[in-house]
Amino acid sequence: MSTSNPSIDLNDAVVQVTRTIDELNALLKPLLANPLAETLSRLTPDQKAQLEVLLAYSLNTIYWAYIKLSGVNPSSHPVMRELQRIKLYVQKVKEATTASSTEGPALRVDQSAAKRIVKHALSERTN
Repeated sequence: MSTSNPSIDLNDAVVQVTRTIDELNALLKPLLANPLAETLSRLTPDQKAQLEVLLAYSLNTIYWAYIKLSGVNPSSHPVMRELQRIKLYVQKVKEATTASSTEGPALRVDQSAAKRIVKHALSERTN
């Protein structure tokens, strides 16, 4: 943006904000097409946590932008504390999902081996 003509800078800023809002609407449309409870019911616990923290961060970021566009200094507004708190939860969710994905597959019982062990143990008890 050029600093020589403030009205051009303002027009560019308005166009950019409008584009960003349009992009945001396009991204949120599939998510908002169904009730949140329905969407969450189809997700794994890790995915639920990721979606919920993403929604919290997105909504607070949008509110932060609204405050800034309203001419209020957002750095002294309570929304900044909320954004910092949500960032901590983003990190916690990231660590939890990374840990659960590196644990490996769930243990499985070898049924034939279990049957042999039980059968052997029972045969020893009867002898």
